[in-house]
Amino acid sequence: MWDFYVGERCNLPHAVIVAVVVLALLLLFEKVTSSGIVSRLPKGPSKTTEKSEDKDGSKQIKLQEEKKETAPLTTAAPVWDAPETIQPLESESQWITLQERNETMILKFTAAKSNDSSKSIAPLFEKFCGQYAANFIEIDVDAFGDLASKYEVSVMPTFVVVFGDDISGKIRKLTGGSHLALQKFCQAHLVQRNINGKKHLY
Repeated sequence: MWDFYVGERCNLPHAVIVAVVVLALLLLFEKVTSSGIVSRLPKGPSKTTEKSEDKDGSKQIKLQEEKKETAPLTTAAPVWDAPETIQPLESESQWITLQERNETMILKFTAAKSNDSSKSIAPLFEKFCGQYAANFIEIDVDAFGDLASKYEVSVMPTFVVVFGDDISGKIRKLTGGSHLALQKFCQAHLVQRNINGKKHLY
């Protein structure tokens, strides 16, 4: 009613009145925004921030997955110049030397009064010395009871793959005299020697 009243008193067209009102509103809005009133009003969460947080979270999950995927394999590092015969452990100094080399070893724990299965698997264990790149060590539990306790040996024969003094090698352990089990155990944890000039890795 006000614009019609002004139009009648001032003889202004209706369109001019509307234009003046709109212009006044625009000037008022510009003044409010420039004074910082709008900027001080509470804002909702920023989408950009949320996205960046999501990206950071997804990166952390991805890094954790990559760490799992790049975890060390159970296959031990090969020792290409390892003797191709069994090395009986004869002294503490010999054991210290073997540890200081930080080389892959497969330990066979046995005893003088071992059972038939331990004796029957001995030729296969010796045969694997020429097939796999590792030190094959035979340990008498009666002479080296501390080592038997260290690797929690209670059954003869027991085979343990270790790297130097790596006590975590206990998880790579095989008990019993099964020929097939020993073959699979060596294939899973050791590296085959050169065949026709090539290195074979299981």
